[in-house]
Amino acid sequence: MKPETIIENLNFRALETKMYRIAIFLIVLAILIPAAVFMIIVIYYDIKNLGRGQIISIMGLAGFASFFLVAFIFSKFLAKNYVMAFYPEKLTVQSELKEKQFELNRIRKFEVWNNSDYSKLVLYYDDEEIKYHVGFANLLNVKPILQDENILDVVFTEKKGFIKQVNNVKGFSKICYIKA
Repeated sequence: MKPETIIENLNFRALETKMYRIAIFLIVLAILIPAAVFMIIVIYYDIKNLGRGQIISIMGLAGFASFFLVAFIFSKFLAKNYVMAFYPEKLTVQSELKEKQFELNRIRKFEVWNNSDYSKLVLYYDDEEIKYHVGFANLLNVKPILQDENILDVVFTEKKGFIKQVNNVKGFSKICYIKA
């Protein structure tokens, strides 16, 4: 029989580190490709009478189109659904393909970067740093990872040796639970 979770499961879509690197590469391509295509068209058709406003409009539209295309690719093809469950002595992170278990007494630090495009969950477990990039997976639908900043206080308690630190800067919040 599986033990009861302490709090409700945390469901999120995220990119693992490998997919995050691919996402950064796609962002660079999304910047370069519209400019390169525009330059190729201008050179090939020998267009010389474009005004500054027309160029800015064309590049702006191409930028918006490439952003939405890249954001769609992130959310539909690179991101995975995860369920993080908090038990009295461990936490588990489960995706469609695998499940990882982390004992609470071996977690050195747990960070939640909340309320931004760069939202992520970072888990420092023994000598390993595990990141789940939530913000990049949800560029078209940005929402905070934690609606209530105090919900994890029940899991990472002072009794278990954790100290909570919260930094709020310009609407972005970073919640850290550090092993004392």
